Amino acid sequence: MDADATTALRKQGVASTDDKFKFIWFKVCERLTSVLQNKMSNYDTDVFMPIFDAIQKATGARPYSGKVGPDDVDNMDMAYRVVADHIRTLSFAIADGSCPGNEGREYVLRRILRRAVRYGSEVLKAQEGFFNGLVSIVVKVMGDVFPELRQHELRIREIIAEEEASFGKTLLKGIEKFKKAAQDVQGKILSGQDAFILWDTYGFPLDLTQLMVEERGLLVDTQGFNNAMDEARERSRSAQNKQAGGTIAMDADATAALRKQSKSLLVAVLVIVLSIYSFSFFLSFFPKDDQCNN
Repeated sequence: MDADATTALRKQGVASTDDKFKFIWFKVCERLTSVLQNKMSNYDTDVFMPIFDAIQKATGARPYSGKVGPDDVDNMDMAYRVVADHIRTLSFAIADGSCPGNEGREYVLRRILRRAVRYGSEVLKAQEGFFNGLVSIVVKVMGDVFPELRQHELRIREIIAEEEASFGKTLLKGIEKFKKAAQDVQGKILSGQDAFILWDTYGFPLDLTQLMVEERGLLVDTQGFNNAMDEARERSRSAQNKQAGGTIAMDADATAALRKQSKSLLVAVLVIVLSIYSFSFFLSFFPKDDQCNN
């Protein structure tokens, strides 16, 4: 693909074949970097370490130590990896023209943003608004390879900041609601209704709730969640139908009234016309003025 075609596609917000190849090649280089630096994971290389350092400065948490599984007792290293990986993903996606939303791939972005914010807030004890501040380190580390990041840095940060602030309004209350619901669990399953309330009222995606209950050795009643979701949709449809029905009835009444008024107006016009015609016919029996004078 020539440079002009690539530029045109980028202006339209469409990733070119060259861009996709560049991203694949970048992931390959990450793996090669871990081999060359004799690291067991990509996260232990100098590709991620600057981002981990920025997270540590932003949150005040202990430094990243690379622990996984049972060794990561406090889940703090997991939180580092989630936050670092998700800020990269969001930065690339937004630079490419996507945006967090309610449907499709846009909802995937919203879900991973909220997952990262929750890890930062609850595990790393970060202050509200920390997440969007990490965009600058992503641009610094990867902007030379992906110039789109530098070009759209301000837009990326503004979109993430808006989403972060929106979720932040309900995050702490949602966590408290979850803790109470988890304490009241009978057995090992969080009810679908509780999971639905967390989604509907506090903006917790189901997979985030599932992650939180797994950390406590519990499960979510996903079927119960789906049933609650279906019931909510049905109530919404019924409300919309009733509202639409009321509007139709009102329009029908208004139309009937208008027709009655139209008929009355038509009769009135006919009466006036007939009256004029009748008066003219009546006058025809009288002589004109000049005849009278004679």
